[in-house]
Amino acid sequence: MLESQKKDIALRRYIVEFAGVANHAGTTPMTLRNDALVKAARFIMRVRQVVMETDPHMVGTVGHLEVQPNAMNVVPGRVALELRGLREDLLESVYQMLMEEFRKDIVSCRLTMEQPCFHMSETVQQSVRNAAQKLGLAAMTMDSGAGHDSMSLSQVTRVGMIFV
Repeated sequence: MLESQKKDIALRRYIVEFAGVANHAGTTPMTLRNDALVKAARFIMRVRQVVMETDPHMVGTVGHLEVQPNAMNVVPGRVALELRGLREDLLESVYQMLMEEFRKDIVSCRLTMEQPCFHMSETVQQSVRNAAQKLGLAAMTMDSGAGHDSMSLSQVTRVGMIFV
């Protein structure tokens, strides 16, 4: 990837809470339930849609749920989930869109982590491409939103990564 083609990849992590009313699962009719997990499920599905519609290179992941009281026979009264996203330039607009759409269901949303982007060294990337070419191997440049040791190392030296 050329220096001019670099994308600002960043990470924001939020804890989003949905509230409902905890109730006995066997005696609470479906029409009277205020289920926090159902609200969170709709949000999770929407995260996927909004991110894919906004930018095919952006990711949004809901990878952790805390359901309270987390019992098989109780309608969940509170749910917290973690949401991650990439592409700093679009992350804020996706966040605002989701917060607006689910404003009635969300009790709180806290930013718990924010991380800047880290770029691989063009010199290291070119060296890897040259070595692959000399060995007759196919190579391609790709963006990665994953967190690796290279994030720390990039602060003190030139870094690159090889995915196999």
